[in-house]
Amino acid sequence: MQSFSPFFSTILNILAVLVGGLITWLVSKRYYLKASEELADATKKINEMSNIIVHILEQNDNKQWEIKRDDQGKIIGLNISLIISDCIHLRDSSDAIVIEQS
Repeated sequence: MQSFSPFFSTILNILAVLVGGLITWLVSKRYYLKASEELADATKKINEMSNIIVHILEQNDNKQWEIKRDDQGKIIGLNISLIISDCIHLRDSSDAIVIEQS
């Protein structure tokens, strides 16, 4: 079995760490680029669906929905107001149980 000098062994260890780091960086970079593309696609689909839903709500004439928009016309909020004119009786009960753990 051939033994290397401590200096040569140290250089080999440093090179191994650098090569391992480079491989890890390349793989993670590729993964994050792909994930960011998928996130952009999903965000675009969600925005399209939100605009469709808002358009449907704006066509409703009962004034229950108030769409909040910024200066560029982007949706920043939705206010829903419900007016209830009836006698309502609500009843609720709950029990709190403390369980001791040993």
